[in-house]
Amino acid sequence: MHRSRSRSADASRRRRLQLVETGRRKRAPRPVRFVVKVVAGMFRGDRPLVAMTLVIAALGMSLLVGPAQQYFDERSRVDLLRATASRLDTEVQRLDQRVADLHDPEHIEILAREQHGLVREGEVAYSIVPPERSESSVGPSMDMVAASPDESHDAGEDAWYARLWQWVGGWIGGAS
Repeated sequence: MHRSRSRSADASRRRRLQLVETGRRKRAPRPVRFVVKVVAGMFRGDRPLVAMTLVIAALGMSLLVGPAQQYFDERSRVDLLRATASRLDTEVQRLDQRVADLHDPEHIEILAREQHGLVREGEVAYSIVPPERSESSVGPSMDMVAASPDESHDAGEDAWYARLWQWVGGWIGGAS
């Protein structure tokens, strides 16, 4: 098998050598000749110059698309960063004003009075108590919170467990 390969390789080499020595070439297949003829016809006269110009223009455009896109992306990013920097500068100015206010003794006094309810010596502090809640609201009323257990019993009110027991007893008794 090895010998047969070498014989066919030798034969093809000999044929190539004969073609080179004699100057004869094999004729190309018909479709290949047709394509060559059409392509050769396209490039007669000024057509090759026009074709090369179009190819170079297309190549140049394709090479410029990437950098142009990157340029516009970076430009929009720069605009975004400028807007962010402007917003941060405004925030820095606001915080600088806050620092200056916190070094001012009058401002510190105002904050102490408003936020912490502090008063100077000799001043009287007043607190506003929210109004009482209605009966439909959840939880004890302000009267019940303020009253001691003895006062609520004296006022004729029963303890919560006594009222619960009465309600359960009324419910069971009413079901019979």
